[in-house]
Amino acid sequence: MQEGETRFVFTVVDGKAVRTEVTTGRRVPGKVQVLEGLQAGDVVIVAGQGKPMMQDGMPVMVMPAEGAGAPAAPDAAPANAPDDDAGQG
Repeated sequence: MQEGETRFVFTVVDGKAVRTEVTTGRRVPGKVQVLEGLQAGDVVIVAGQGKPMMQDGMPVMVMPAEGAGAPAAPDAAPANAPDDDAGQG
């Protein structure tokens, strides 16, 4: 997501959305490379974050990804996932 020149994603920390500034790199349709701002293991919100829905500090519930074999798989990608689309928008 972007506001002015600032790019950011929302991560999940203690069940709440946290706006996290990121530095992005390459872009291809539907994907954005995140160079800085995330750590391995961060849970990035990849659905439902569009304006005006998501706000910093808003309670969130992590849902299983569609087609995921394990119920614990969140509807969010870990920060270290290849071609992470977390900075999308």
